[in-house]
Amino acid sequence: MLAAARVLVAERGAFDLTFDEIAERAEVSRRTIFNHFPTREDLVIALCEDVVVDVIEAMTLELQAAPTGAYTVPDYFAALTSSLTAIDLPAVIERIAKLIDPDDRPARRTALLTTAFSTVGTLIHDETRRRLPTLGELQVDLLASAFINGICVIAETWHSDPGADPDRSKWSAMLSTLMSSLERGYAHTA
Repeated sequence: MLAAARVLVAERGAFDLTFDEIAERAEVSRRTIFNHFPTREDLVIALCEDVVVDVIEAMTLELQAAPTGAYTVPDYFAALTSSLTAIDLPAVIERIAKLIDPDDRPARRTALLTTAFSTVGTLIHDETRRRLPTLGELQVDLLASAFINGICVIAETWHSDPGADPDRSKWSAMLSTLMSSLERGYAHTA
């Protein structure tokens, strides 16, 4: 069903799909679609999470390639920034944006992005715990949450006018601002 929905989204976006079209393309009944996705939002979230799986796999590989050992907070943020740059997050944001109705309120779009990226937050939490073991659990939770919410904010800001940033210099500047803000907020615990 998700594969059929992905194909239809690629053809014309998610916000004008009907469950009937997905059922026909997937060769299942409309009822089967509703059993798995009771609402359009459930379907959109599943499609967004499907896109994010690629991000998690790429980020995991990038973070695992970074040297391990005694990490300082600046070292960790440098590795995290490097992994984010390597996975081309703006391309992922563009794919997710095709799934979200452009007429949705900004708060709802951000909520959908946050939900989709929650699994990335788990990865960040686990990596932070592993690489900065001296941080307390609350600090790790705050860092992972601030990171994911920050990514969603800059994604929303950037995507509001992606054509104005063909070389992604604005994206890079916003990512740099996010990472340096997070690092400064946690630097005293190194």
